[in-house]
Amino acid sequence: MATAEIFATLMESTPFTYVSSPMDIVNDAIRRNQLMPRFLRGRGKSEIVHTGPKVKDRMLLDVTSNFRSYGPHDVHNYSNPQTGDEWENGWARYTEEMVWEEGEILHNFVPGLSRDAVKTVLKDVKNQKEQRLITSIVEGLDDLLWAQPNVATMENPAKGQTADAMSIPALINEFTNGLYPAISGVTAAWTTKQNIDPTTKPAWDNQRISYNPNTLASSTLGLFASFRKMRRRLRFKPPTIGQEHFEADNYTRMFLACSEDGVTQYENMLQEVGDKLRGNVMNPRDSSYGEVTFHGHMLEEVEALRDAELYLNAAGNGLVGESAATVANAGPRYYWLNTYYLMLLMHKDKWLEKRKPKEPDRQIEVWVQPVVMWLQICASSLRRQGIVYPVVASA
Repeated sequence: MATAEIFATLMESTPFTYVSSPMDIVNDAIRRNQLMPRFLRGRGKSEIVHTGPKVKDRMLLDVTSNFRSYGPHDVHNYSNPQTGDEWENGWARYTEEMVWEEGEILHNFVPGLSRDAVKTVLKDVKNQKEQRLITSIVEGLDDLLWAQPNVATMENPAKGQTADAMSIPALINEFTNGLYPAISGVTAAWTTKQNIDPTTKPAWDNQRISYNPNTLASSTLGLFASFRKMRRRLRFKPPTIGQEHFEADNYTRMFLACSEDGVTQYENMLQEVGDKLRGNVMNPRDSSYGEVTFHGHMLEEVEALRDAELYLNAAGNGLVGESAATVANAGPRYYWLNTYYLMLLMHKDKWLEKRKPKEPDRQIEVWVQPVVMWLQICASSLRRQGIVYPVVASA
């Protein structure tokens, strides 16, 4: 058997060196990715790995109440209101590939190698191919989280059309009802999210609070005031009776995602309102705050948010970054994300699935091995998510 065919057999027959199941790539992502740990930490395999043609779940967004007073001789008309709503979304399919040509395999060999040495050489080349592949996939997953919303590819792609995973801004944003308007060349108007209309189901909407970036320390309009309001709006405590029918106070997985400017703005504000250097007990001459938090919830810098074109321009006909000169309201956005209700889901049978190596048509001595993965980013509750965003006060 030719050396190139031996290598192809090795690539086909062996799993990734450090990935033998969907949960292993979860662990690998936790070690390598900036934001992915937030979406995977604390979840069991059954919460992340799914099957089926779509991802879906049921929830209660509104209720018809028959609660009333009555007298002993009243005649009652009973009703049986139907409860529950179902959200759903299809799988988004992604691929990467490992490519090699026969020359690079042969050039790694020298005459007289033992059988064990041949195996070592082949494994070294294999590991190099896998390292590039996994690095690309992990970085690609992080990009998906903050992709520009496109209703045609994210919400309702036509049958057979390429589908994209839902992004965080598509689910949680500063627009009315959490729905992006039509932007020429970017997206048609959003009317549903995960096939539920928030205009008819108000509970299927994220919390929104604005702040004035020109008066950050204001007791009523500044960033601190908006943060305090948002924290209260996102706290949901179950009643003392019937607790098995209500959500617990799942608040520990909350964090604030923002750009580099967002973290810097918050640190500067801490100093401006009187915390100058006093927070650093170990070294009061060190101006660093370390990891900054609000009520224990960490502000997580997301590099992608520095330039992500997610916000309306002043003309209202395009999307630009938060610091662009043409943005309608300049300033950092703070996404309050509760990953107990915001999930990255993976398909059990289509996660890092190695396809058979093949020689492409019209190419000689070149081999390609596609790797496919099906995934989706879903929310099971939007009213437990929020965004604090700037609104520049008029003169």
